[in-house]
Amino acid sequence: MRALKNLFLPHGGPDFGDCYQILVDCGTADISLTVPRSPRFPKKPWTHPTRLDLTNPDLIPYETYRDFKDERTLHPYIDIGVGEWFYLAPRLDITTQGEPYVCATGCWRIERTKQNIQMEPGNLQRLTQYLKDDYAIFFEQEGDGKDTCGPAWRVKKQLYDFYSGRHHPIEFYASEIKEILAEKLPKLPDDYTEVTFGNTSWVRYSYVPHRGLPTAINYSLPLDANHLLTISISLVRFLERDEKWLAQARADFDRLVAGTQVHYRQLAGVDPQASREETVLPTALLRPLTSRAG
Repeated sequence: MRALKNLFLPHGGPDFGDCYQILVDCGTADISLTVPRSPRFPKKPWTHPTRLDLTNPDLIPYETYRDFKDERTLHPYIDIGVGEWFYLAPRLDITTQGEPYVCATGCWRIERTKQNIQMEPGNLQRLTQYLKDDYAIFFEQEGDGKDTCGPAWRVKKQLYDFYSGRHHPIEFYASEIKEILAEKLPKLPDDYTEVTFGNTSWVRYSYVPHRGLPTAINYSLPLDANHLLTISISLVRFLERDEKWLAQARADFDRLVAGTQVHYRQLAGVDPQASREETVLPTALLRPLTSRAG
């Protein structure tokens, strides 16, 4: 009877019984993570780095931000782990016939802070303020193309281009534009929460640009003065039925993150925060942020 009942329930998610272990040596810290194997490529685990020199200013080229989306504000990054899984409709649901609700892709990555803003391992209040400031500025960031401008500016620019080509001056359409902006402008993350799994603490926050539907759930911690460790789980929906799978997915994401630990070590005679090269973001990418300690 239980097996029959399960045919009418949503299923899927990461296979915690089929994961591969990754250990990355970052010099002053080791990062251990557990990544679920992708059901689409079960025999081909993703190739990951095993050793990274975070003191090398050329480790993370600036160009790497261009293939990442708005949910992490175009931070320069390097991936250390990638996993993918699905949440599926019930097998005997005649309306969906077991089709996927959503594809979830988890990316474990090291991000370089912008404008050489300094972090402090363990200081989640400072990290939270950095994230809030960064999102607020990035959303309004001006640019010529979608790869360099923020999502709010993108919407405003599209409306301006559309209405400026019509018969009346753009001021004539002010009330109409205001209504469209109220509906179309993406929303800033507003659910920053400190969570701790084992000995590792994170800031968890969601990217929910429209209609209350999260497109990414992120977990970040300050790895060293100039780098963050971020787990970003992006969501691509096939069916908008979040009530069927999202609560279970959030619990699964927490469990995955609990399998990621950072182990700091003090090298003899070496200050892990000393001798950091400055990394200054191109001014065309982002105006200066204001860092405020929490």
